[in-house]
Amino acid sequence: MRVLGNDIVEIDHVFIAETGIQMTTLETVLSASDFVSVNCDLNPTSHHLINARTLRLMRKEAILINCARGPIVDEAALVGILEAGAIGGAALDVFEVEPLPVNSPLKQMNNVLLAPHNSNSSPAAWERVHWNTIRNLIEGLGMNFDESMRV
Repeated sequence: MRVLGNDIVEIDHVFIAETGIQMTTLETVLSASDFVSVNCDLNPTSHHLINARTLRLMRKEAILINCARGPIVDEAALVGILEAGAIGGAALDVFEVEPLPVNSPLKQMNNVLLAPHNSNSSPAAWERVHWNTIRNLIEGLGMNFDESMRV
């Protein structure tokens, strides 16, 4: 499987080498991918990053996945693209307006998967958060965190 990525900041070359990800332009990611997963923070440069223009670049069978922040995707544009059959579908656990309005057209579409935004709600995720907090505290105090301390 080929994995394409895009970021506005340079990604560590070690990470790229270890994962085999191919960094390219947003336009190439959108036009060459079967699945497009949005994984960025919401800020002035990412608001409506995925919009009518960028959605039209996607393959007809492509699936858009947004588990980042709702307003990164222009929801009205997404609805229009989905209604036109211009992309294969969408999987969303975040929405431009939350909670998703009762009358949202997304709720009526067979090619849309809607889910709650709770990927961090597992015991394993909680444990990672707690250990990262402890490590950050220890390192913030100028001490070395010993990985063998993890249980």
